[in-house]
Amino acid sequence: MVVLIVVLMFVIFIGIGLIREYSLKKKSSEAESTIENFGTELASEVFVHPSHTFAKVGSDGVVMVGMDEFARRVFGFVNPIDLPVEGKKVKQGDKAWSIVFRSKKIEQIIPVDGDVIQVNKDPLSLNDWILKIKPTHLKENIKNLLPTSFIADCFKEIKEKYVKNHSQKFAYTLAYTLQDGGDLIEGFSEYFSDSQWNEFYNKYFQHK
Repeated sequence: MVVLIVVLMFVIFIGIGLIREYSLKKKSSEAESTIENFGTELASEVFVHPSHTFAKVGSDGVVMVGMDEFARRVFGFVNPIDLPVEGKKVKQGDKAWSIVFRSKKIEQIIPVDGDVIQVNKDPLSLNDWILKIKPTHLKENIKNLLPTSFIADCFKEIKEKYVKNHSQKFAYTLAYTLQDGGDLIEGFSEYFSDSQWNEFYNKYFQHK
């Protein structure tokens, strides 16, 4: 009789453990499904972090992260350094990578929480991604990001405010490239004086 009771208790404990494990797996699966569905709803949507990294949501829910167009125009073509390794867990606000430009080591910021699943060490074009991240809190993270109109606002501010006050060489270059509504040339900040560059850097790339 005692043996039977012990066996029954053993079976009950196993049953409770299996039920608990199934419940946890179900909740985890539902959470992943919610994230994936939310990501799918946002497929092809692009958001921007104030440090000028973009977050583009793919059709599979994976987020592609890179330098936004503003950063590319400011720096010209530069390769990022200090990239995270694949498999690393990252949080919104962590350092994404560094850029060495005009004697400054500039850090750009991770726009979303998640796991780094792929690293592109040699991005070729203006809009190429540098990191691919499987997000874990995408819905919450997006609330802290900006629409792409933020980039246009930055360009507009530079054209209206900064161009007037820069060196003759800089102004001449911009007068040439901006005629007929043209865009700023890549690497335009090379024409800043040191003091102008420091002011510009503090305004647009200090986001710690």
